[in-house]
Amino acid sequence: MNHYSFLNHIFSLLSAVIKVWPEKVFEHILDILPAIGVSAVTQIDSHSKHVFEDLISAIVPCWLSKTDDVEKLLKVFIDIFPEIVEHRRPSIVLHLLRTLGEGKSLSSLLILLFSSLVSRKASLFVNIQTPDALSFCTKEWEYKLAVQICEQFTSMTWHSVS
Repeated sequence: MNHYSFLNHIFSLLSAVIKVWPEKVFEHILDILPAIGVSAVTQIDSHSKHVFEDLISAIVPCWLSKTDDVEKLLKVFIDIFPEIVEHRRPSIVLHLLRTLGEGKSLSSLLILLFSSLVSRKASLFVNIQTPDALSFCTKEWEYKLAVQICEQFTSMTWHSVS
């Protein structure tokens, strides 16, 4: 059994445990998520994607049953996104948003993405004289991801965003 198959088995087992005993796993979720993130970086086959999504689908209800802090959960993912190849980010985010509920999490995601961009590029924002000077933002991963995510939702979703 190779390393990736082993990880997939562990994550499948973890998904099952979370569904049966969420209260036992909750206190360890923030420790587990970075390992899941590393897996999302390295495992790009369709089976691994399915295992990853199943695990996220188990973790999110567990998280929400104990706390309403959607931003803290989203922040964990945003922190690992620079390590994830660009074309994988939208599918991960979309699955996460759909599991959390778009209306409840889309605005938080966008705020966190733009906060990340501003904090990383703070020195560039200081000297901006005209709106055209903001064009550098369009090349940053946070901006690109925000645009890709926004394009996936209809106006009805935007209307329900709180």
